[in-house]
Amino acid sequence: MIQIAKKNLPNLKFDECNSENIHQLSNVPFDLITSIMAIPFIDPIDQLFSRLNHVLKPGGVLAMAVFNPDYVTKNHGGEKCFCDFETPDQPTTGFLRFKTNIKIPVFIRTLEQYDQQILPLGYKRIFHDVPPFTEEYLANYQIEDDTSFPEFLILVYQKKL
Repeated sequence: MIQIAKKNLPNLKFDECNSENIHQLSNVPFDLITSIMAIPFIDPIDQLFSRLNHVLKPGGVLAMAVFNPDYVTKNHGGEKCFCDFETPDQPTTGFLRFKTNIKIPVFIRTLEQYDQQILPLGYKRIFHDVPPFTEEYLANYQIEDDTSFPEFLILVYQKKL
């Protein structure tokens, strides 16, 4: 994805990092930070958001895609990809199981929980959505999970000036 963005937006600078080395990237604060399906695998997130806050300039935007808690609630347990959650009604800490039966820890958080972490750092939420699966996507990919709930929660926050 980064290569496509670089090709289509040659006048912009793109940096890739993880939560451990973000502070080493640049002396210039970022205008935009995106995270696509990475934050659900990080715990604790307060340290991550503190690091992101230090490298995002005032007025900058933090955009992220995370798992929709309703989707996980409908699609966990048994042989499903989300498994071993501590509570079946409101799964928060469990595992994402791949077809190879490899399991990695996953942390499911609500919109309110993200707000509780990010808003006190001087941000405002400017957008959120739970976009449904498109008919095209469902036609092209074999989805075994219940798709009545959208898989993703999209959140966008802006750092106050």
